[in-house]
Amino acid sequence: MRKVFLDCGANDGRSVEMFRKHFTDYEIYCFEANPKIKWNIDVPLIRKAVWIFDGEIKFYKGSSLASSIFKNKTTGNLSKKPIVIPCLDFSKWILNNFTKQDEIILKLDIEGAEYKVLDKMILDDSISLISKLYIDWHYMKIGLSKEEHDRLVSRLLTNLIPLSWSTESGIFGSINV
Repeated sequence: MRKVFLDCGANDGRSVEMFRKHFTDYEIYCFEANPKIKWNIDVPLIRKAVWIFDGEIKFYKGSSLASSIFKNKTTGNLSKKPIVIPCLDFSKWILNNFTKQDEIILKLDIEGAEYKVLDKMILDDSISLISKLYIDWHYMKIGLSKEEHDRLVSRLLTNLIPLSWSTESGIFGSINV
């Protein structure tokens, strides 16, 4: 059994540093799509957007904490003109690299993309490989209704309990759906 931490939306690595204070024996994989983010920690960074297919996608740069693939995201002062960045089919990547015997902790802070990514993970059952899930939800910032958000959360609850992630408080743990 492998113990793995997947940090999607790793930004500058603060979440990895917080994780390492509590857990020392995990493999760590970090994903950050914003090419302007400086990476200065000793964990490899995968510079691709976590998404639902392999290829390229439009990306709107904003403040370092709020860039997004969603042009109309309401926070982050996004640029009007997108850049094109590589993306990967995250659920396929999980299925190709891990098994149900592995303990996988997944942190998603991907500025609205969490809805489509999680939906695909439920559809292809890669969600069943996740032991713990920490999410920074962005439904209000991308124009998704509370009802659509709640539908996804209900579907997740049949597989696992989503746990909150807060970059502000820097903690893992409290239940917040």
